[in-house]
Amino acid sequence: MNHCQLILEALHFPQEFTDGERAVLCSDRMGVRRVETGEVLIREGDTDRDMWLLLQGAFQVVKRTQPNLPLGVLHSGSFCGEIAWFTGQPRTASVIASEPGLVLRFDFEQSHGYPPELLLKIYHNLLADVIGRKATLHDTLFRLASLERDQFDGGIVSSPVGYLPGIPLLAAFTPEEQRLLHTLKPGPESIPAGGYLYREGSRYDHFFILLKGSVKVTLQRDPALVLVNMGPERLLGLDSFFRDGLHQANLVAVEACEGVRISLAELQALEPLFRLKFYWGMALTLVNRLSPLNIARIKLEHMEGKMWFGG
Repeated sequence: MNHCQLILEALHFPQEFTDGERAVLCSDRMGVRRVETGEVLIREGDTDRDMWLLLQGAFQVVKRTQPNLPLGVLHSGSFCGEIAWFTGQPRTASVIASEPGLVLRFDFEQSHGYPPELLLKIYHNLLADVIGRKATLHDTLFRLASLERDQFDGGIVSSPVGYLPGIPLLAAFTPEEQRLLHTLKPGPESIPAGGYLYREGSRYDHFFILLKGSVKVTLQRDPALVLVNMGPERLLGLDSFFRDGLHQANLVAVEACEGVRISLAELQALEPLFRLKFYWGMALTLVNRLSPLNIARIKLEHMEGKMWFGG
């Protein structure tokens, strides 16, 4: 094994790569390279779609408008560049090495030639990583919503990030695949207004495809505070699905909802290319929340007096 393969083996991803897959990932054509302190791995505004897996080192995520306020610090085992990869949008932030490191590049164009099972593992590990990095999401939004309500003397209970519209999830599915969605057990399910799709503190082994209606995200500590409102054509329940833990928030139907629950076993039984479409939709669901979260984090820093806006 070369150095890259040994590192991949030691990282212990949720879905482990085989020896053969590690050999493919660490081949010369995949773009393994060293980076030095201060080197820009991803530059805000660039239009490439490559994605990176950080094998060694530490990297800061920063915006041009707030270069001294990192949005996060990424370490070995983390992915970066996923927003541009899945959306095709220009880079939303820069990723800069804060110490020497080793990185593995995934070329977007070359990825179309990856074996489907390898690509599925990459996406599964990527999504588990993104969800792990979003662990502070609910606390950030709760604190921000509480501050906004206090500012308005209790007269505001709406989400601090507003309404997140759905994504064109079903557009990627063929008519035959869309029909298959409605035959998966337990089949289409209706949830009345006020009903719970997920309860904070409960464990689930499925995700939910919201086909009709809208939901709100709340916490048990103050159910009146709405953290996020989300529309249809969205995959819900990904936090516990990928992290195999207790759900961290309530998802409550704002109006009558309809959707389909799919377990991990049912997902694994689908054809690889069909599963890839689900993973693509999962990724779009998650990255669609990253930008509002970053804005909320900066706004919270300002409202709590930790940031000074000035010349």
